[in-house]
Amino acid sequence: METTQTLIHKYKEIGFWKAGELLLKPKNALQLITELEQRRIQIFGVDLWYLQENGIVEDPNSLDLSSITDAKESAKIAKDFIQFHLPQWVIFVSLVIDD
Repeated sequence: METTQTLIHKYKEIGFWKAGELLLKPKNALQLITELEQRRIQIFGVDLWYLQENGIVEDPNSLDLSSITDAKESAKIAKDFIQFHLPQWVIFVSLVIDD
């Protein structure tokens, strides 16, 4: 089974790093969430990013999952948030995970 770092390395090929976080397009983040869920890796949050004149900036309306203790439940909530509740201006998301 892949380690968390191996999994992140795989996804960095389709995303990019900013402020110490791996930014992914929402559809790619959904794929990563599925893989994290399969490995029972806890997701502690979903950070949002959008384009502004001076570059890509973080949106303060992130999703905090730190109170969820079940990896499957945190994955389900994260997927739902990305699929159905992202503000239209958000172009990238990053996941806060237990590494």
